[in-house]
Amino acid sequence: MQGEMYCWIVFLDRDPSDEEFNAVYGLMDGIGRERIRKMQGEQEPKEEQFRLMISRLLPMWMLRNRGVLRGSWVLGETRDGKPYVASPVLAPQLAFDVAYTNHAAGIVFAEVALTVPERIGIDVMQLVPTPPGPNIQPWIASCAHMLTPLERSVIHNQADHVAFRRMTVVWTMKYAYIKALGIRPEKFNFQSIECDVPRGTIRVDGQPLFGWEFRLFKASVGSAARGEMKPEEYQIACALYHGPNGQAPKLSFGEEYLKMDQWIKFINVDGVMQFVKEMYKEDPAERKAKARAVAMPDVHGPGAMSSAVRFVQREGGHTAAHR
Repeated sequence: MQGEMYCWIVFLDRDPSDEEFNAVYGLMDGIGRERIRKMQGEQEPKEEQFRLMISRLLPMWMLRNRGVLRGSWVLGETRDGKPYVASPVLAPQLAFDVAYTNHAAGIVFAEVALTVPERIGIDVMQLVPTPPGPNIQPWIASCAHMLTPLERSVIHNQADHVAFRRMTVVWTMKYAYIKALGIRPEKFNFQSIECDVPRGTIRVDGQPLFGWEFRLFKASVGSAARGEMKPEEYQIACALYHGPNGQAPKLSFGEEYLKMDQWIKFINVDGVMQFVKEMYKEDPAERKAKARAVAMPDVHGPGAMSSAVRFVQREGGHTAAHR
């Protein structure tokens, strides 16, 4: 449904076998394989390599779910690292973003009209420790550069578990927003966006963020990675720009917005591997389309600005957000 947001969260609840790892690697595009080879050269843990591959696999899964043949699209990135899909057959266009950390990886996506910039973002943060331990206040103090005076007032001088929860909500909301814009964190003034969670609104440079929607939820999982079952909890924030509709920003928590199973899907490693098996059973039409995709041009063009950057530069009210 156009304008509706969907989110898939993959929990890496166990370590993959060598056979499973190689099967996922076999589906990677050139960029994905290059990154894995680099990680292997730097001797990064295998679980981190697998997590990266899952984040590259999720867009492929999303497109397959929409009936788009694998060979009729190319996964690309803007100069600032925001992923996008180049495809001549997507109508309406499909905007998406991915995030991963620890034992979780996620994708958020939505169909958007051609007249609406592709503004969608997701951030995933593990809630560690739960409940917070003795180091929580120093961590919050280290985040002071991200907070406005209003945000500090609702986070500081609170019990540790309250301060920790509020800080993670603000953190993930801000990161989901800048990822939706396609801006690198080091180029963003975090204090220019204010998350007024008690009033259910978001402001940029003091003005309401019209046309934007934010959804937040927590997810719990038991992970047996490294052979030991441990409970884990994650804070997730999704941001979507619906266009210049004049509507006030909308902020909702997962349990408040529809039924969570209507827009959120949780997947484990077994579910991922089932999809991987299906991808190896391509029909002849897909094989032909894949061969044609090799020469498919990048719709953004060499050195072209992403629609994200063009949108930010065009919207005068947002330019200060990344000064």
